[in-house]
Amino acid sequence: WSVLILIGGGLSLGRLMMRSRLLEVASAALQATLVGANYWTVLAAVALMMGFCGNFASSVVVSIITLPIIAEVGKKLGRPGGLILAATIMNTAAMALPVSSFPNSNSFAFLRPGGASNYLTSDDYVRCGGLITSAALPVMLTLGYVTILALGF
Repeated sequence: WSVLILIGGGLSLGRLMMRSRLLEVASAALQATLVGANYWTVLAAVALMMGFCGNFASSVVVSIITLPIIAEVGKKLGRPGGLILAATIMNTAAMALPVSSFPNSNSFAFLRPGGASNYLTSDDYVRCGGLITSAALPVMLTLGYVTILALGF
């Protein structure tokens, strides 16, 4: 039951973010702020935004809402594929909470023998997932950036 409640909470949070237009507002602000910025700066802003938002809502919901707007920003720079790729990778790396992805939600459901408590706590996700998200950002802004340019995205 805890997994179903957790997934329901994550979906509800995602629905709230859609209905309140929170991610749309953030994406529109990103687009307005980055007009005229160079490609690396835009890539860094997109990676930061996706790394942050992907921790607090389902990665699928965040992608559905933000990727079309990120694609529009990328079209204006002549490189939509690279921004979409970077956004998707950072969204996947964002896993600091149990609601961030289905695997996190699923692993959160495992109980200790006797069913008294979960093997993993939210603190475990914050420590490990936060570290992964934090490590993914500099990798994306260095190796990811060079790879995106080398592959012509």
